[in-house]
Amino acid sequence: MDYSFLQNFYCKITIDDHPLIPKNIKYCVIREWIFDILPRIEIAINDDGYLTEVFPIKDNSVLFIEIGVNPDDENIFGCEFNIVNKVIDEVNANKSTVITLTGVLKTNSCFFPIKNRSFKNMNSQQVLSLISKELGLKYNKNINLNTSDVMTWLQVNISNFDFIKHVLKRSYSNEDVLFCYADVNNQLNYTSLKSEIKKETKIAKYSLENYTKYSFADENDLKTIWYKSFNIANYTNDFNRQFGYGMKGSYYDLQNNKNVVVDKNYFPLTEMSFNDNNGQVVNKNVFPILNNVYSDYFKAMMQNKYYKNVFGISMQLSVNALNKINLFDIIDLQIESLLNDEKDEVQSGEYIVAGITHQLTNVYKKEISIHRNGYNKPLYL
Repeated sequence: MDYSFLQNFYCKITIDDHPLIPKNIKYCVIREWIFDILPRIEIAINDDGYLTEVFPIKDNSVLFIEIGVNPDDENIFGCEFNIVNKVIDEVNANKSTVITLTGVLKTNSCFFPIKNRSFKNMNSQQVLSLISKELGLKYNKNINLNTSDVMTWLQVNISNFDFIKHVLKRSYSNEDVLFCYADVNNQLNYTSLKSEIKKETKIAKYSLENYTKYSFADENDLKTIWYKSFNIANYTNDFNRQFGYGMKGSYYDLQNNKNVVVDKNYFPLTEMSFNDNNGQVVNKNVFPILNNVYSDYFKAMMQNKYYKNVFGISMQLSVNALNKINLFDIIDLQIESLLNDEKDEVQSGEYIVAGITHQLTNVYKKEISIHRNGYNKPLYL
């Protein structure tokens, strides 16, 4: 039955194909994140015994949820999650309970079984393409992505989930950093930072009125990302002192001792950098012998960590849930100045979408986490 008229959002939800009433949802949060392999869900729902005594929830029970702002929302999405944990709280003098569930995106053979095998003479793109088929996810590789990491990849006593992280840590694209993550569209995405920042930007503007709208008559208003609030956290100084000021490694290649340095100051989306070092490395690695791997293997392990310093500034935006936003979109954020009627030139500008949070309470809300590692020149400089 369609109970969507009972709440201020559109939702359909089932657990193991047993329908639930969306009005009973106390809250629901779905998180997508470029630094995590699988999207996650946490949901709390009122229950009168239906999910405990009639259809009890089991390990790996499947929760399907479809959400949108309203039934006419063009960006309605639906996906399945495997339930991982369950907490039951008694309320109303034991007349009902609140069940809190957590889960991860439904996949096949992701966390088990443990596997021992090799992928001979393949690059990381080919390996992850094969893994995505085993997970039952569509493989989406950035068409501009080029990797130089052909070797025999070994999956030794680990699950596919851990093996993806193993490959990602050791994959290589020259002076770049690679990402592999699934999204709520059931896609396993493989891409890199430098191949993504070439995208066309999406404009983000402040407007409390447009943030609360349930529909837009103007096509340009629909394409604009409307936000009501933001907060900023700057972790670049911490990142710089750990690895962002430069990394150095040494190893033996069976003939000579080799050194490799990763220290280019990279701030692609801004005019100014927070880097205040004189070129002295802050992170030193001593690697074992380079053998049976590709030539830039150890350099890859350093730069895949080093270039994540680009995400040192984190800003959270509450945006209109009608806005179509994907991970790794480039946002041209316009922040109003506190000093005049113009925009804040320092904090405005381009950011990378690294995380998306979908929330259901009494309405459908959306938050995005956007990042960069520099700032633009002040008008008064």
